[in-house]
Amino acid sequence: MFKVWEKIDSSELSKPNNWALLKFSLRIKKIFRLNDVFAKNPKNFKFPPFKKEETLFKISKLVKILRLKDELKCEFLSDRTLLIKKK
Repeated sequence: MFKVWEKIDSSELSKPNNWALLKFSLRIKKIFRLNDVFAKNPKNFKFPPFKKEETLFKISKLVKILRLKDELKCEFLSDRTLLIKKK
């Protein structure tokens, strides 16, 4: 398994992510999604929006179950995108 992964790996996979660019593109998608809401069917629940309180509760519960020592930082990039990383 590791040998296959090493063959697939390239320098582009090891580059750090540009979170600012991702946030910007998600905001633009949200604007276009609002356009669709006014023009067509307003409900698209293939990927429903997160409920902040419920999501944070589930993440804290997951931390307790997995007995993680490090704290997790949860950031809502958009209404349907969540970034979870170590503090």
